[in-house]
Amino acid sequence: MPIDCYYVPGGAPSRNVLLAAKACGVELNLKYLDLMSGEQMSPEFLKYPVIFGGASYDPDKLEKIKEAFTFLDQLIDNNDFAAGSNLTLADLALASTVSTYELVGFDFSSYKNVARWFEKAKATIPGYEEANAEPLQQFKALMEKLAKK
Repeated sequence: MPIDCYYVPGGAPSRNVLLAAKACGVELNLKYLDLMSGEQMSPEFLKYPVIFGGASYDPDKLEKIKEAFTFLDQLIDNNDFAAGSNLTLADLALASTVSTYELVGFDFSSYKNVARWFEKAKATIPGYEEANAEPLQQFKALMEKLAKK
């Protein structure tokens, strides 16, 4: 029996769930959440924190991102994957996040371990293209549409 999953195509949290479900063989009943019509403003969704949306550029946040990539780079220095030699849910969550940063143009090529891990993760994660890469392009289209408003 499929599990109901409210999602935004391409959003990193949604892609985390899609990747995990695909890897674990869990069937999802996807229920689209229409941000453009304001469904996310319903009382049910307002209890969750806002992750992005019209925030101005903040150089301190860029430094935090760089710190996080430095930490990840050091963490996976001697590992094939985030938690050792085997693919885990941590890799699925990280792959959707790192791919989002790649999409918006964050250059992580100087983080050699992250770059190596990301290529391996993309090749290893079951259903990566379907559950992450394709929805990521939907997310890009949504971001471009929101940027025009």
